Amino acid sequence: MKQFWLAAVMMSCCSALASAQGPARAAAERSAKPIVIQPNTMAVRATVDSFILPVKGGWFQVHVDLERPERSRFVVTVNTRAFDAGGPRYNAFLSGPAILNVAQYPEMTFVSRAMTRLDERRVRFDGNLTLRGVTRPLSVVATISPDDRPGQARFTARGRINRLEFGIDKGYPLITAMVDFVLTTQPPAE
Repeated sequence: MKQFWLAAVMMSCCSALASAQGPARAAAERSAKPIVIQPNTMAVRATVDSFILPVKGGWFQVHVDLERPERSRFVVTVNTRAFDAGGPRYNAFLSGPAILNVAQYPEMTFVSRAMTRLDERRVRFDGNLTLRGVTRPLSVVATISPDDRPGQARFTARGRINRLEFGIDKGYPLITAMVDFVLTTQPPAE
């Protein structure tokens, strides 16, 4: 599948949390604290028809409380100029009015409304993704791998959007409408 310019944004859509078995779980239970993932080491990438687009700029906030899901929150803001299509010419096309239109829409965002625990390691965040001035509902499934330090975890969120719903129809149907994205983090080094 070519990775597509957009995907990273969604992450804007994605998020998860997990409470694993063993020492990590015991440490998390002893702390009785929600998991708060700091934005120190975030990586986002989008994929369209096997073409991967890394994103080199953004901000996110993850707060997961398995005991009180209503307190959980996942927010992602991505600088649309931060997508890297592999060179100045490709980046100019991606940033232009036919795709991301960064002059008019410099950011894309995902804000969760609710979190549902799927199993011991996965959660689903339901929320809204705003891209190119269009807001659509999006669900993101996240996996959380607790670290040995209480309240710290690795986080991987995955989602999929239909780019046509956001007015990005360049190359369709030759290039698929579906864009997959993944956002990953890991705890800061001590």
